[in-house]
Amino acid sequence: MAVVWHRAAVMKGRQVPSEGEVVKKAIAVMVMVVLSLVTACTPAAPTPTLPPEPTATPVWVRATKPEHLTGIWRLFMGDWEPPWYYRWDADGTVWWGKDPEITTNVFSAKFWFEDGLYHEDESPDCDGLGIYEIDLEIQGGRAVRLRFNLIEDGPGLGGGCLRPLRYEEWRGNTFVRVD
Repeated sequence: MAVVWHRAAVMKGRQVPSEGEVVKKAIAVMVMVVLSLVTACTPAAPTPTLPPEPTATPVWVRATKPEHLTGIWRLFMGDWEPPWYYRWDADGTVWWGKDPEITTNVFSAKFWFEDGLYHEDESPDCDGLGIYEIDLEIQGGRAVRLRFNLIEDGPGLGGGCLRPLRYEEWRGNTFVRVD
């Protein structure tokens, strides 16, 4: 086709490039057209992406025995100061005070689990401070936070206990392990 165009232009007396140059240009154009078609029909290579960062999803389990609570925990009660620290021992004693070593304003009580539920009495005359489910957040195989869910309210001060119901302290608050 390029050759036909070239011959027609020469017959009309026009000055045109040589037949070889026209053929070279025509071949170059056809190659570009073919490459464009091939490129347009080839799916784009997927853009490499990094795998998503692993995210630690909290794992919550139910505490069912004293050993699940063993350790020192800080009770976060909003802006209320001073903070309170609790130490649950595997022997069923809970201690609390105003410093992490639990040496200032120290109190204690007995606690136990019955049918997977937490019970606590602070004195022989106390009829109980409520019954709770305790959820533990586990990270790296270790409990790092806990929260109490009230199952049954206890009588508190009216039942011979030395202080109001524990739930008043624990409602909506989180304990964080400090040891």
